Amino acid sequence: MEHQIELDEHLGFKKTNIVFMVLVSYLTFGIYVPYWFLTRRKALQSLSSNVQLPFNAIVTVLLFYILSFFALIFAPFFLTAYGLELKDSLDYIVTMYGLGIVLYAVFRVREMLNDHWKEEIIRPVPVALFHIWYLQYKINRMLAEKEKYSK
Repeated sequence: MEHQIELDEHLGFKKTNIVFMVLVSYLTFGIYVPYWFLTRRKALQSLSSNVQLPFNAIVTVLLFYILSFFALIFAPFFLTAYGLELKDSLDYIVTMYGLGIVLYAVFRVREMLNDHWKEEIIRPVPVALFHIWYLQYKINRMLAEKEKYSK
């Protein structure tokens, strides 16, 4: 990158392997996505930006995803055919709610990072397509740039 961006030591972001994130996201049926936001809560709150994340909504999504996961496993043993159809309908609603909250949150994080770095580094289209994976990729790049210039 041609420009140097200051990334303060106290922010607390850590490098995370993107391939690992993609695999864990799929293997956990999406539970990792809201977990990613919660594990980076301190780092995100320490950014110099006035934008706030809806952490309560993210926790709600995480709980819904966990419940949905357990329902996927145990519902066939306890529910009738009608109950399974109802569970599938509720699962669709949970998925759409979660998708909406996650997309809202990734765009808020994008805004927070761009505000902090005082430059539009994170583009909206890749954020919409690759959500936390693209955000972490950009964070990894900034951390690598910081390491390169601190040597």
